[in-house]
Amino acid sequence: MFTNDAKGMTLIELVVVIAILGVLVTLLVTELTGQRSKNNLETSIKQLYSDLSEMRVDAMSQKKAFGVFLNNAGASANFLFTTYGLYSDAGNPVSVIATSTLIRTTTLLPLAPLKAAGYNSGIWNGITDITFDNKGFLSTPTNSAPIEIYASCPNCDSSSVSNCNDQYLSTICGSNAATNCCRAADMSTGCSDTSYPEFSCLVVTTTSIKTGKWCDLNTNGVYDSGECIFK
Repeated sequence: MFTNDAKGMTLIELVVVIAILGVLVTLLVTELTGQRSKNNLETSIKQLYSDLSEMRVDAMSQKKAFGVFLNNAGASANFLFTTYGLYSDAGNPVSVIATSTLIRTTTLLPLAPLKAAGYNSGIWNGITDITFDNKGFLSTPTNSAPIEIYASCPNCDSSSVSNCNDQYLSTICGSNAATNCCRAADMSTGCSDTSYPEFSCLVVTTTSIKTGKWCDLNTNGVYDSGECIFK
């Protein structure tokens, strides 16, 4: 005589399975978001480096001002930007402005905004453009050299609390400066945390353009001049 001894799942077992799946999906989404942020930020830094290098070479070869213009109307320090324009200006040897000749516009990838400021005599100054004169030297702003550009990546923090969400979409984490939650940059000993982008900052001086990794050396959650460790 045939009997069916198979038993179905109880309601409690089903709830437990669904809960476990929910945790796994959350972990996967968090990991993918962090990896996406990391990759996009590295791409943004490399793209800006490429554009600035192009502008510098064009300035030297064509003997006129070339540069990147940021839509920073208030000239605020640590200006957050997601797009910028590449300009040339034959009539102004020291600065490109919004009415200069537009070459093209670059839009950064999602989750990958950058911040820019000039550092001089211990003070962060706002900048509106990064211009190279007809000899290829950084010409603006004269009181804000070097120019430092950096990117924070709280999504890259894989060692803090599980609800460390995107700083641009959620405030669950509270302060991005907290050392135990949504850390913006690598705070590890030796700056060796591979969860963070290897290229997350860029420094422009009178004669050079260098990229590096933002290493939060004093673990204060804020970018300080000198924390871009060149690669």
